[in-house]
Amino acid sequence: MAHSSKKRERAVRELVRRGKEGARVYLNSRRIGGHYGSPGRLSKKEPLPPSPVPKKPGAQEGVPQELIYAYQDSTYFCPALGTAWRTGGRSCGRTGAILGAWNPRSIPAPPWKNVAKERVLKKCLSGKKPAATVWGGTGGWWEKHFWIEELPLAQAMKISARFRQNAFLYLDGRRVILYVATGNGTYLPVLH
Repeated sequence: MAHSSKKRERAVRELVRRGKEGARVYLNSRRIGGHYGSPGRLSKKEPLPPSPVPKKPGAQEGVPQELIYAYQDSTYFCPALGTAWRTGGRSCGRTGAILGAWNPRSIPAPPWKNVAKERVLKKCLSGKKPAATVWGGTGGWWEKHFWIEELPLAQAMKISARFRQNAFLYLDGRRVILYVATGNGTYLPVLH
C-alpha cells in the first residue's frame, strides 16, 4: 500500500512539474495536461493518479504543499476587466474575491458536473455585485472562476467552503492573497 501512495505522489509531482514547463492549455479541460494520449502525458492505459487530497471531508489535514505551489504559480485572467492577477502581486486598489466551483478538493470532475456547480455558484452570488469571469491556472490546468468585487472575506470563506474548494484568492486593496483550506472549514492566508 505504501508503494502505491509513493507512486501516486511522484506522478502528481511530475504532472505539476510538466505543467510549469508549458503544457497544452485547454480552458475547458477537466484533466491535468489536457487530454489523454497527448505527447509527454499519461496514456489511456495509465489512469490519472487519485488526488492527494482525501475524499472524506473530516479526514483532510490540509492542502498538500505541491498543490499550494501550483496555486502560487497560477495566473488569473479577467478578460472583462482586462487584467491578470498572481498571488502575492498587487491588487491595484481592488477589493474582493476570486472564487470557483470547479473540481472540488482539486479532484477532477466531469465537465457537466463543473458546469452544474458553476450555475449553483452563480445563483449563490446573484445578490452580490455582478461577477466577472476569471480563468485561473498554470500550464495544462485551467479552471473558471468569478471575480466578485467588494465581497467580505468572511463571506468568501463561507462560499469557498460550501463548494469544497481547497483555496481562493482575496484582494484586500493592496495585495492578492491566497487563502488555503485547513481541513476544518476555515482558511488561512499563505504569505509569499
